[in-house]
Amino acid sequence: MAAVVLAEQWQRRAAVLGRRYIYSRGTMSAGTGGATSRIHVLGAGAVGLLFAAHLRQAGHPITLLLRSQAAVDRFERQGSRISVINDWVRAHPSRRLLLQPGEDITPCAVGGIQAEDIHTEDDRQGVISKLVVATKAQDTLQAFGRVRMRLGAQSTVVLLQNGMGVFEAIQREFYTQPDNVPAFIVGTNAHGCLRSCSDEF
Repeated sequence: MAAVVLAEQWQRRAAVLGRRYIYSRGTMSAGTGGATSRIHVLGAGAVGLLFAAHLRQAGHPITLLLRSQAAVDRFERQGSRISVINDWVRAHPSRRLLLQPGEDITPCAVGGIQAEDIHTEDDRQGVISKLVVATKAQDTLQAFGRVRMRLGAQSTVVLLQNGMGVFEAIQREFYTQPDNVPAFIVGTNAHGCLRSCSDEF
């Protein structure tokens, strides 16, 4: 549910000027009823994959930014899809009492997802208009530096890390001048999730 809400929040542009936030209305439609722009997800851990899967289910084209070509090849061999298993009920049977009528807890596989090697420098990759950053906080600056040149003033970046200060660190490292700064949304995530295996998606 939180990922679907996130998809809807792309409609609000957050322009950052120093430490002031100015909000204006943008446009994006979920599902198949209108044009949607691609969302790139940086950080293919449990949180990044969960949000990528839900955003894809909401109708958005998704590209995972992975740390190596070997990871891209492995993702493609596994069918270019993300598997999501809701096992909180299985782990704690008493939680069945909390299920909503019609809520589905069966495993699902979300396909049609693209992947790129974050280290590949290819002009065909183009500008990133929407970026979800779900790396660990201590890895964010290095990972963000790999995609920074693909972001512009019309880009929107959602930060989903534990802890504080990631946005400020990015500003200090990459945006000391007010030119060509993306819009930033500092988010938070209340999901408990994990990857069953580091080699699987």
